[in-house]
Amino acid sequence: MKIFYKVAPAEVEVMEVLWEQEKMILTRDLLELMAARGRNWKRQTLNTVISRLDSKGLVIRKRGYVIAALTEEELMRKLARRILDEYYDGKLKNFCIALLGKSAETEAKIDKLVSEVEKLEKES
Repeated sequence: MKIFYKVAPAEVEVMEVLWEQEKMILTRDLLELMAARGRNWKRQTLNTVISRLDSKGLVIRKRGYVIAALTEEELMRKLARRILDEYYDGKLKNFCIALLGKSAETEAKIDKLVSEVEKLEKES
């Protein structure tokens, strides 16, 4: 299954509640928690958001229960990787140059930074 990581603001709100729970939760309880956050949704609205999250591989649903399929850290890492892949040819150096500009001095510092990040990736 292909996993998509473009997440709408309403989907982020649901994910935040699920991350706080850290366990499977009944969708009716989730609806109440969303209401406590000021989201007075109908059950169908919540089901639509959960269905979109499910199709993206971000939640797991079982018989009226739902849980986050990824931790917040895992999702952020995957989003960052997607941005690198889509916009910077998968290269941290290209991202850093876009962020900091390209000069001989900056490029040398970026090369050093990228080298350190690659070491960290190998260690983990």
